[in-house]
Amino acid sequence: MASLSFHGVCKQFGETSVLSDVNVEIADGEFAVLVGPSGCGKSTLLRMVAGLETVTSGDVLIGGKRVNGLRPKDRDIAMVFQNYALYPHMSVEQNMSFGLRMLGHDRAATRRRVADAAAILELEPLLKRLPRDLSGGQRQRVAMGRAIVREPEIFLFDEPLSNLDAQLRTQMRIEIKSLQRRLGTTSVYVTHDQVEAMTMADRIVVMRKGRVEQVGTPMELFDRPATRFVAGFIGSPAMNFVEGRIGGMADAPVFEAWNGASLPLPDSLRSVEPGRPAVYGIRPQYLHFASVGPAGRAGVVEAFGHETYVQVDQAGQNFTVHVPGRSDLRGGETVQLALDGNKALLFDRESGIALDTGSANG
Repeated sequence: MASLSFHGVCKQFGETSVLSDVNVEIADGEFAVLVGPSGCGKSTLLRMVAGLETVTSGDVLIGGKRVNGLRPKDRDIAMVFQNYALYPHMSVEQNMSFGLRMLGHDRAATRRRVADAAAILELEPLLKRLPRDLSGGQRQRVAMGRAIVREPEIFLFDEPLSNLDAQLRTQMRIEIKSLQRRLGTTSVYVTHDQVEAMTMADRIVVMRKGRVEQVGTPMELFDRPATRFVAGFIGSPAMNFVEGRIGGMADAPVFEAWNGASLPLPDSLRSVEPGRPAVYGIRPQYLHFASVGPAGRAGVVEAFGHETYVQVDQAGQNFTVHVPGRSDLRGGETVQLALDGNKALLFDRESGIALDTGSANG
């Protein structure tokens, strides 16, 4: 196993900048997830680790060794692709052993590694089958098995679950994370799905427009997002945002929304200057219905059995409210909203940077 480092990494395609000044440290044995919207540069960054893309400037280090100029086969990495990339004319066993044969491993060692990986992934009954005879989840296991037999320093996963249905994605998330813990191999996983990032990662690298927006554990990003973008991207459903300004700071911090509502703020924000334009953020989990409070009208009610999400229009401002368990609410009913002001966050309206001094980047 080995650590992975990015020092000032940049990537350009002609005049187009794809990655700008990426600085990230991934520890030995860590499961790191690169997450962000399509086009943010996360897959390009992964391909640079694999040696499938060149580095325009900066350094990529594996185990402290600069690998910019090394060929892919010399980097001691193994990659699992989105489309499995299995050879259709080869059996499961042949697919898993192919890379080792190409590297010149002897037959006995190759058979041992394939047998060990097949046992870990419960593939023994499938070793003689062709890929066309496997389900999507089984194909993904074979792709992971082909990576495992390499016994690499680093595993790279490029959106490996995007072709699977929702139920199978959930199952495979658990399997991949359990496998990584068992093997203890440093792993970098790329996805655009923040649910995958939150449930699998030791640490998450949130990317946007070729830059690293924030690095932290899932709960650090959920509780203390450094920017409005991170706050809106991490968490499902997304954080509620309200535009307005700081006001009423003499006795108690308050946020004056443009629709006229006054929203409570935590005491930690008393030092923010009154009158400053800002964006107020509150997660659906910290909103609830009460007997008193600003009136609103319920819209769409999404019931999941164990929890319910209600869209509420309050004077032209839309809120998503989380209700534990089930709710008898129907669209069109009048409700009163209350919220936990101690859980609120503020963001600069222009830069999007969190005004909460508890936020941290990196």
